[in-house]
Amino acid sequence: MFHTKNLFHSDNLITRLRLTDTENRINVNNRTEVIFVNLHSRKLTDNKAQNNVVRYMQCAEVSDTFTEQLEKAVKEIRNRPEWEEEFMTLEDIRYYEHRDGVIEGKNIGYRRGKKEGIRRGKEEGVRQNLQKRYRIILKSGKPRDEAVRQIAMEYEISFEEAEKILFGGNGTL
Repeated sequence: MFHTKNLFHSDNLITRLRLTDTENRINVNNRTEVIFVNLHSRKLTDNKAQNNVVRYMQCAEVSDTFTEQLEKAVKEIRNRPEWEEEFMTLEDIRYYEHRDGVIEGKNIGYRRGKKEGIRRGKEEGVRQNLQKRYRIILKSGKPRDEAVRQIAMEYEISFEEAEKILFGGNGTL
């Protein structure tokens, strides 16, 4: 079954979809609907009973006879040992979503850190090569500024860039 509504970019509290098979162009006329509830929506519907159910889903707040009956049914289900392993509270779902988010965040951070480490390693390698070449030029008797100028010319960078790489802004190797 397919639908064409974009549910993931909607702030609607409740979205109803009629089931249809768009691939075979068959309409399922059995009045079946799928209802998606966006628990993060700040919008309310015109139907107070629907709003009460959503509020119950968000924070287990009992506000009318239906949500009272719903609360009673949930408690009965929670107390059944055969359902204990199957029943997942919103807290459990949030815990697992948070845990998965932390793991994903660590993985992203690791990849970014690895890229940053590679970049810094390359920069350090260039800096060490320039410093080694600079020392060789100095040993040949050339003054500091001429040695930096020669490095800049050999590596096709500006005099200022060569100084910055060689001395890091403090004037010493």
